[in-house]
Amino acid sequence: MAITLIIEDGTMPEGANSYTDIAGADAYLSSRGALDWAIADDDTKAAALVRACDTLNTYHYKGQVSAPGRVMAWPRKQMVYADGSPAPMDAIPAQVINAQIELAGNIITDSADPLAPVDKSQGAVTSEKVDVISVSYATPETNAYKGLTGFPAVDALLRGFLSGNGGRFGVVEVGRG
Repeated sequence: MAITLIIEDGTMPEGANSYTDIAGADAYLSSRGALDWAIADDDTKAAALVRACDTLNTYHYKGQVSAPGRVMAWPRKQMVYADGSPAPMDAIPAQVINAQIELAGNIITDSADPLAPVDKSQGAVTSEKVDVISVSYATPETNAYKGLTGFPAVDALLRGFLSGNGGRFGVVEVGRG
């Protein structure tokens, strides 16, 4: 079954399901030594790109979707880069495209589904102390997961684009002594 990628390039084509094509993903991931991606067939790559794009479209970004009611989260209006310059309303930032490619590569490498349910009842350990035992956990109640993708490379690429706390952990201290 051939999967057709319809690329969102800022022109808002009907039925868009990806921010990049396989060739763009191949170039990005081959320069990073992604062997699992290199040996995957085009249908597997296309499916991973669509799933990664679906995932990116669930995140809460700054600004507003250029055309309300669209499934695609980009392009956006009233979006400003970290340096204060306005993001173009008719283009997809390279960071978003690269984040999609990172997720797609991870889907193939780890057979991970970024939209699968995750148990967040106990957050990530954010600090530890050995003497007199002290551990700090991120928790959902402190917005620890607001904007957090769960993929460090994606977090780094999207940090300036995510709304809320920008993907930073909230912290609750648990300690003794």
